[in-house]
Amino acid sequence: MPSLNIFLKKKKEEKEKSKSEEKEEKKEETKNASPFKVSYLNFKPILVKPYLSEKATNLKNLNKYIFEVLKSANKVEAKKAIEKFYNVKVEKVNMIRFKAKTKKLGRKVSRFSDRKKVIVTLKEGEKIET
Repeated sequence: MPSLNIFLKKKKEEKEKSKSEEKEEKKEETKNASPFKVSYLNFKPILVKPYLSEKATNLKNLNKYIFEVLKSANKVEAKKAIEKFYNVKVEKVNMIRFKAKTKKLGRKVSRFSDRKKVIVTLKEGEKIET
């Protein structure tokens, strides 16, 4: 019987090790979490997506980049999220809020949702690779 007890103890130790390894993996995942992905652990995503348009590509020459952010985000939160994710220094942040619009097509009425855009000016020498 002692060999059975030893076997059971080894099984318990292996389970405990695997649980601790899983916890460490989850911690590493939260450290490398992208602000564009929703993570329910303790990270609130601020950046929704980079905004791509003709005007946005022309502004890259002036070292300005456009991002879509959450409606509840403010300039300080957006600045911190961009600096953290892209490892750049932000000089200036301009925020634009778009109100919801309704569009009618015959009897149907559809509504576009609210959104917020941020125009970020980077310091000289900084660049975001997209």
